[in-house]
Amino acid sequence: LEEVQSFYDKWSNKKDTQDYGIDGLVIKINERNIWDKLGYTAKSPRAGIAYKFKATEVATKLLDIKVQVGRTGAVTPVAELNPVLIAGSVVKRATLHNEDEINRLDVRIGDTVALRKAGDVIPEIFDVFKDLRPKNAKAFIMPKNCPECDTKLVKEKVGPSKSLRTAEASAAWYCNN
Repeated sequence: LEEVQSFYDKWSNKKDTQDYGIDGLVIKINERNIWDKLGYTAKSPRAGIAYKFKATEVATKLLDIKVQVGRTGAVTPVAELNPVLIAGSVVKRATLHNEDEINRLDVRIGDTVALRKAGDVIPEIFDVFKDLRPKNAKAFIMPKNCPECDTKLVKEKVGPSKSLRTAEASAAWYCNN
């Protein structure tokens, strides 16, 4: 394991100097009898695993929060950001997932936020620099109606059965139209 970690650390330090993108290493068992004992999941062998590098993190300013309606009707808050270069592309927008995530982060319009690309692909805000919060930072209020058609938004039931009392409301708001 120390040898694997040493190899990972070496590549972690030189990954950005390559002529190609690299987001991690694949570690595999090199002994067939151990490979066979470990077996398989439904999709892949248990004798191999992806060992991802830590995502690049940057700071930028949250300029606004808009909401967008997805193909399933889910209404998702999206951060409009001061453009910043991260992991090879300029990022201007990032998902905030849902209202619960905004509340968990206590993110406000005007905040300086920490941004990374989940899996080196999807931009996400994962922290807020509250000590840099301006006095005029504005809390976001999730709309009650759909921004596209003005239909009242609802939370769907999720769980083992949508009709059971144990089912809970989803974190996402939906437009049923």
